[in-house]
Amino acid sequence: MKKYSTYLYTIALSVVLFSCNREQEPIPEPDPTKNPIEMVINDFDGNGLLPGIWSSTNDGVEMTDYRLAINPKSGLNDTVLYMSGTDENKNWWIGTSLGGDRLGQSFGLPADASKIVIQFEVYATTSTSNLELQLQEADGDVFSWNLGGDGGYQPTAGEWITYQSAPLSEFNLAGFNNGGQGDGKFASDSLANVSIALISGNSTGKTSSLYINNVVFIVTEISHVARPTNCKATAISKNQIDIAWSDNSLNELGFDIERAAGGEEFELITSVPANTSSYSDIDLSANTSYSYRVRAKTENKVSVYSNIAKALTLPNAVIEMLIINFDKITGKIVSGWSKSNDGAEMTDCKVVINPLGTSSTDSVLYMKGTDSDSDWWIGTALFGDDKNGTAFGLPQDISKVMISFDMLAGNATANIDIQLQEKDGDAFTWNFGGDGGYQASQTVWTTYTVPLSAFKLASWANKGDNVLHPELLSNLSIALISGNSQGNEAVVYINNVKCIISE
Repeated sequence: MKKYSTYLYTIALSVVLFSCNREQEPIPEPDPTKNPIEMVINDFDGNGLLPGIWSSTNDGVEMTDYRLAINPKSGLNDTVLYMSGTDENKNWWIGTSLGGDRLGQSFGLPADASKIVIQFEVYATTSTSNLELQLQEADGDVFSWNLGGDGGYQPTAGEWITYQSAPLSEFNLAGFNNGGQGDGKFASDSLANVSIALISGNSTGKTSSLYINNVVFIVTEISHVARPTNCKATAISKNQIDIAWSDNSLNELGFDIERAAGGEEFELITSVPANTSSYSDIDLSANTSYSYRVRAKTENKVSVYSNIAKALTLPNAVIEMLIINFDKITGKIVSGWSKSNDGAEMTDCKVVINPLGTSSTDSVLYMKGTDSDSDWWIGTALFGDDKNGTAFGLPQDISKVMISFDMLAGNATANIDIQLQEKDGDAFTWNFGGDGGYQASQTVWTTYTVPLSAFKLASWANKGDNVLHPELLSNLSIALISGNSQGNEAVVYINNVKCIISE
């Protein structure tokens, strides 16, 4: 095995670090998290660093079965370790394996324990299975790490899952056996043995059974600088986005932060000092999508880029154009209030006192209807399909306009449809939740906001150019919709219908 005098080593924290972010430019050097050095401890097919000291030990008579077995999910040529035991005295310990407490030659690991993890595969046969890794140094000290803590892990029975331990530097000195002759300090270059202990569920009579395979040391070079991960971007205002990332490198001198606006290329916007994990990007444009990525750097090396994080800056200040709030029928349109029926299906449509309000002057729209013919339509309110009103005076840019309304469901089948009509005859609709696919709250008023871009041309009213022009909108209707079942009744309350306009 090669000597490590010219290398530093970095932590392989989790299985996730073995995956590559595909959304990145060509890397300047190999990703250290993709090219670890693996030292096989035991694969149970006769290969590994411990070929001659395989054995088992028991804690009392609790280990009931311990043997090499055929992989339960593979072929006859794949051998794995099987351990099973029953906790007879309500104690965590069941038994050890993979060398027990017998000392051997040092493995030849690097001295920096924070750069090494142990990886292993577990196939649980019972949901109470758990295990502990134990490391013994040549001076007699023993250190341990419990998968999930004392019984805190619930494995998935019936599937092979790959786990990685904490870095070896986070293993704890075992109080039950520090050899009485060691210095109590972990030194990975002194490690001479690895044991696996099957652990009970801390309940008398509980059985734990599992298979183990492919136990290896993972050692990762950091002659390169480790890649930042978990990059996130959060819009704070119309001109600020905060980004944050996980600093996984120990040798960086700083971080480069790159930004792309829309579909543009990434460009360097700033560099921040070592051990920094956040940055506020200011002086941005409102309502604009930005992408960010981060990389660590040393004097002459750079890491692989982090994942790409995206955020949309908040829009400029908005103008709320009230259409109607049902308190004395005030709003942008004051003279066109009416109701219309689809056959005899709309049974009630009126202004009532807010059922959840505290004021006798708080009025809302109440609609009720029964589906008499298994059709979605029940009836319209708020000016029907009259297209002869005055245009609202909305801006031409559809991306700057949204419809907002408050809704309270009167029963479990409540649903609504919003309809917009232009002066050229086109009508556009948006169905709350899709055709009956959403359950509105019956206990609290909820505000919903719908961009005009979500509205679709209504096939039954397309007499214009079939293009939504906000500046031509002259009418807004609300349709109460059934549950698409004959005899189904729908009840809904509506309030505070507005257009929200971004500057």
